[in-house]
Amino acid sequence: MRKSILVKFCLLGDGAVGKTAIRKRYTSGQFTDAYLMTLGAEFAIKKLQKTIDGTPCEVKMQIWDLAGQVSFTKVRKLYYSGATGGFLVYDVTKRESYENLLNWTKELFANNGRGIVPIVILGNKIDLREENNPNADYLTYDDGMALVEKIREEYPEVKVGFLETSAKTGENIEEAFELLTNLALEHLKI
Repeated sequence: MRKSILVKFCLLGDGAVGKTAIRKRYTSGQFTDAYLMTLGAEFAIKKLQKTIDGTPCEVKMQIWDLAGQVSFTKVRKLYYSGATGGFLVYDVTKRESYENLLNWTKELFANNGRGIVPIVILGNKIDLREENNPNADYLTYDDGMALVEKIREEYPEVKVGFLETSAKTGENIEEAFELLTNLALEHLKI
């Protein structure tokens, strides 16, 4: 077996978009409706078995869940160091969280010490969009793809993916981590 590979992913986005719920759903399969603000950062590890060039390999993920509130901006910058990828999370029921993702992208690239790293944009809480008023101004899949194009225009060399997710139901959570892992390994040329 090949040595294990370490990747560091940051979960980024405004407060209350579901970053912690995504992390917990992925690492423990659990979900809770209770909102507790992340103070600074929370950290989790998950191991994934992959085959790279025909060789079994263990990918060890460090998952850093960073506080989204403005009051944590200075502290948050410390946790980006060495990041090999980032999840940029917005709430499909809160347009402001979507509009702020370009700023989160800039913050990640400016503070990780590696420059441009792969990102996966997650339009989270799609279960709320489906439960609520179908005529409300919720963000659509096409809105998410438009954001991908904006980021590609600003950073042509970035590897970027997009998925709509629900931490509550688990929809596309595993797929999101698989996608970012693949993009990061490709970026690292492993």
